[in-house]
Amino acid sequence: MDELLGQAIKLKQQLEERSEGGLMIDKIDKKALLNVKEMCEYLGIGQTKARELLADPKNSFTVRIGNRLYAHKGRLDTWLLNQIL
Repeated sequence: MDELLGQAIKLKQQLEERSEGGLMIDKIDKKALLNVKEMCEYLGIGQTKARELLADPKNSFTVRIGNRLYAHKGRLDTWLLNQIL
């Protein structure tokens, strides 16, 4: 479990280095729902893959508001941990 926590911390640091001084990550950390662009920044993936993941009916992190798709950050983190275990 400690190894997993270490990997998560390392991943967060890498994402902070990629963003502009960590400003985007700070905003993302405070939000419950992430739009496609924020999800891409958070996971380090492209918009096509992010939209593909959000459109998948099997996942539990997609929130649809009107026509827009958002990722519930807490559920996205849980899903991500389940993918690497």
